Amino acid sequence: MSTSARRRARRLAEQDLAEMELTELREAAQLTQTDVAKRLNVSQVAISRLERRRDLKMSTLDKIIRALGGTLEIRAVMPARVIRLNYLSKPRKKAS
Repeated sequence: MSTSARRRARRLAEQDLAEMELTELREAAQLTQTDVAKRLNVSQVAISRLERRRDLKMSTLDKIIRALGGTLEIRAVMPARVIRLNYLSKPRKKAS
């Protein structure tokens, strides 16, 4: 395989990994819906429903990702650069 073909294959593999659905992410972590449900103290049915939803609250998505052993990061991809928006996934401090 040529160098350019290897680079292209690597790019495609990285793109596949970067575009996982929640179900695929859970499966990649080798966890069942029941495993995740126990970690979040909800039913397996609730996890099944969450995995099928197309519109999740960020706080819900953050909880799921943490239950899978990860950390949620939000990025804004702008024409000139990529900016990590870390304040969105952190709880805001209440004013005194």
